Amino acid sequence: MREYQLIHGQTVDDAHLVAAAQEGHEWAFARLFERHSARLWPYACALSGGEIDGAQDLLQETFVRAYSRLGELRSGTAFHAWLRTLVYRLALDGAITAFAEKVDELVIPDRFRPDSL
Repeated sequence: MREYQLIHGQTVDDAHLVAAAQEGHEWAFARLFERHSARLWPYACALSGGEIDGAQDLLQETFVRAYSRLGELRSGTAFHAWLRTLVYRLALDGAITAFAEKVDELVIPDRFRPDSL
């Protein structure tokens, strides 16, 4: 398990930071964000098709979702793997929504409408 240095020379791993964040310590979640956002950036870029704005939005929404769902994170679950799952699911939801919007914009000729068959 990875360990990280805190200001006073103590070491802390993700599990301890997650537990502290679940208890309402915002500094712990801020530390988790600092630790994992750079590692998730390439993945978010890839999932957003290389669009910087899309990747930034995806990453921001991932951490907003993670913060609001910290209570759902089971003890022993790898935080980074959980974040990657959130990024993926948010990207997939966005792709499905974008596809549905494009389908809604399609103009179907009258001869192909079910009521004219």
